Formats: sequence, structure tokens, C-alpha cells
Amino acid sequence: MSETVRFVRNGVVVETAAPPDLTLLAWLRGSGLTGAKDGCSEGACGACTVAIGRSAGDGIQYETVAACSVLLAQLDGAEIVAIEDIAAEDGSLHPVQQALLSEGAARCGFCSPGAGMSLFALYQNTDGDIAAESATAALQGHVCRCGSYRAMMAAGVAAGANRTQTRHDRLGGTTASLLAGLSGDDSPPADGSSFVSAPTSTDAVALLWAEHRDAILLAGGSLAVPAMARLARRPQKVILLGRATELAAIDDSPEALSIGAAATLAALRPHVAAIDPDIALLVDRIGGPQLRSMATIGGNLAAGPRGADLAAVLIALDAAIVLRQGLAERVVAADAFFLEDGSQDRGATELIARIVIPKPRAGAIFRAFKAAKRFDLTPATVTAAFHFIIDHGQIAMARIAYGGLGPAPRRALAVEGTLAGVQALDRSAWARAFAALRQDFAALSDHRGSGRYRMETGQALLGKALIEAGSNSDRRTRLAGFREGVDVLA
Repeated sequence: MSETVRFVRNGVVVETAAPPDLTLLAWLRGSGLTGAKDGCSEGACGACTVAIGRSAGDGIQYETVAACSVLLAQLDGAEIVAIEDIAAEDGSLHPVQQALLSEGAARCGFCSPGAGMSLFALYQNTDGDIAAESATAALQGHVCRCGSYRAMMAAGVAAGANRTQTRHDRLGGTTASLLAGLSGDDSPPADGSSFVSAPTSTDAVALLWAEHRDAILLAGGSLAVPAMARLARRPQKVILLGRATELAAIDDSPEALSIGAAATLAALRPHVAAIDPDIALLVDRIGGPQLRSMATIGGNLAAGPRGADLAAVLIALDAAIVLRQGLAERVVAADAFFLEDGSQDRGATELIARIVIPKPRAGAIFRAFKAAKRFDLTPATVTAAFHFIIDHGQIAMARIAYGGLGPAPRRALAVEGTLAGVQALDRSAWARAFAALRQDFAALSDHRGSGRYRMETGQALLGKALIEAGSNSDRRTRLAGFREGVDVLA
């Protein structure tokens, strides 16, 4: 535990005070670095995006973060790059900045600095040309009311085609050496009334939290940090999970995927993509890259039923959630973790330690869908996951879960019973399954959708899954996320 944070900026180590409620955005703007804008204050618009550098092999790997949704203390030991930092020492523009001007992408200028930082990270991480698809993916987390999206994408491509040595290319060796010399302080807090502490082991996290029950556990902070900023009395004790390497570890074996609760969604994505591409697409739709670089699977689950986009997937795959209380562990099945009233089977002194997902057996069919008001940058209205074993067109096993149809994510047991032993493409069986879904859930209404809309969406997603499972094709059921090669213009 230290009362200050140390990071690298422009080839120099910066040490500054980092109180428990100081966001990176507040520090930047308070330091006169006003390129990062305070747009939505919850990580959904991209206007405050900055780049974070960390050592990777022989160089520096950059990722973007939403500065409004991360505490300055979380970036101890990293490199921070703001839009003011990327031009050369003589003032000549970075290739990304020049391309944004040349392509007419910097219109009103409010969102341009954030978009520029996303393209900066892509540029610095890429050797050679930048594909339009890569630029588009990097810009996913940005909202531009001027409608400059196509010009921004073109700027990313143009920057990759007009490469020059940049300031951060020249500083790379110096920055790597400085980062190697920065290490955290794992000592317990001296003053128990106010602290930010970053323990380096799961045991240390659990014991410190047992001693300070009024502290906030913070992994990524993409939901918690904006919520903290809205409180009249902000938390004075924060336990950061980012340095506890066990909590961020991912163990991918042939039998199961074991994910530490502090593993980020960005780190998790390639592992779940190997299980099924639908899960990867679902992860891709949780915020933008600048949120997924910090947001964690444990935070996604701990946020409760409304924020747990991955809950239905875990239930359908029969995952287990490992809870930690002090030095003792307890295992809860995912379908028992979320209670029907929206609460969780997690004690006040228990933290989520890891999630274990059994790999589906060979030949199993899995589908997962998210319905929301927009494709990107919006919470789910309904999520659904379907795990089938089909033998000669007949459903031998069905494990189905929904989120958003009731107070909590859970299995559709009546639907599963209705489908047992029927042909996947038997439309009369579909009608019975649709009716059974109304037995499983009394769909709730809120600002994201009425109960009727949610129920009809849940039924449509069930039909979609059955069509794809029975026909082994998604050519007629999808507009995005195709699992097979398809010419969408044909």
C-alpha cells in the first residue's frame, strides 16, 4: 500500500497522490490535459479514451481505457498516454492525427481525441497496413454525433499506409526499462480509515477484505467507478484486485476452462471463442474495447442480474462459481448462484474467486444470443444460451438458460422437458416449447422492454436456436455473427 501512484508518461516516471476516489479522467483534466472529454461519465461514449502501455516481450503493448471508469490508482506501474502526448517532440503530428485531419474526421472535435487514441493504440500495436475491419473494431466504443464514423475508419487505414517513426517508437526502450523498475507495494494499509491497497495474492485480498468489510473490491471498475462518482459520500477504502495474479489467471485445459474472477473480458475472449464463436460475439458486444480491457468476468457476475450478460452462457454450460471467504473456498453451480429474487448465493464476506466452465462434449451444439436496443454499447434486454445434443435430428439433451426474462438469469426447465426426445425441426414441438417458456418465466417490464416484448423475443431466440441446431445452418437466421461462410450480398 502506498499513498502515491507511479506511472510512466513521455519517457519519465510520474509520482502523484492517488486518493481512493480519484479517476484517471479527473487527474488528466485537473492536470490541464483536457483532450480527454467528460462525455457520458460511464464509459459508453468513448470521448475520454486514453491509451495504457504495459511491457510485452521486447516492447510495449497498448490498450485503451475509458478514463472516466478507472481509478488513477489502478494504473500504478503502467504507461499513460493522452492525446496531448502522441505528437512528436517538434510538434509534428502523429500519423493518426494527420490522417484524422486529412480524412475530415475531426469535425466538432469533441469525440475526436478519444477516437484518435483508439487508432493510436491500433497503430502502435500493428506492423504494416491496417485493415478497415481492424479500424472499425477499434472504434466500436465511440459515439460521434457528427457521424464521422466512415471518415474515422478511413483515417485508421490511411495512417497504417503512411507509417513514420513516432515519438513512442523512439521512447519504447526507455519506457520498457522504466516500467520494469516500477513495482507495487504489498504492505497492509497503515491507516485503516482511508486507503487504496493492491494485494498481490488471492489470500492477501481475502484476508484484507475480511478485516475491512466496508472496503470496495475493485477489479476492472467499469461499472463500480462511475457508480462511485455519483455517490454523495464516496468510498474511502478500495482493495484493487489487478495485482493478484491468481485472480487474473486463465487455465485452459481440454476438459475445462478455469477463469480467475479478475480476468478481463479482452483476455477471456480468445478462450471462449475456442469453445464457441457465439460466446466471443457476446463478449464483443459488452461495451467497447476500452471497457473490455478493464472489465472482468467476476465484475460482470457480481454486478447482478441486469449487468450479467454472460450469466445465461455459464448456466447453459453448467459452469461452477468458486467463492472465497478468508482462506476457505465454496463451489456453487451457476444455475444455483443466481437466486430467483435477483440476489446471489454469495455471503457478505465471500468474493468470487474463479469460474470453471466444462468444455462441451464433441458433437454438442451451442448457441448464444443477445437482444438489445442497439447492437453495440448497450445493456442486454434479453440474453439466451442453448446447449443441445442432437442424435439423427432428435434432441437427446437440452440445457437452456435466459437472462432478462425474470428477476434473475436461470434455466428454462419446462422448455427443456418439452424438447426432450423431439425432432429439432418439428414445428409442433416448437409451439409447445414456446408455451412452456411462459411457465418458466413471468417476463418483467422496465425501460429496456415490456414483458410482452421480452417474452416474444425469448420465444423467437428459441426458434432461431432450434432452426440452426436442426439444420446446422445460420444462412437464414442471422444478420451478423455468421458461423459459416456466407455472401451477405448474394
